[in-house]
Amino acid sequence: MFFFSANYGQMDSLADDGSRKFLKYRLISRLVVVPFVAVYVPVYFYNVSLVAFIGYDVVMFFLVNAARFHLKHLIFPDVSYGVINCLKAL
Repeated sequence: MFFFSANYGQMDSLADDGSRKFLKYRLISRLVVVPFVAVYVPVYFYNVSLVAFIGYDVVMFFLVNAARFHLKHLIFPDVSYGVINCLKAL
């Protein structure tokens, strides 16, 4: 949850203003969901309790969204004040 909350909201809105200019970066970052879902689908065939499924779903939600924002910020071009460059390793 920490990695998701660190990238979502204020930090992301500093870089991405939601304009059409950055649409391709938003779409590319959503592709990271595909491998996570492909690996996660077999979990539904296990014989575990409903509480376990809910727990797995909550963890997967934060994991996928954190990965999506990490990828987005890695491929995103830098904007004013170097907001994105400070997130990338030098």
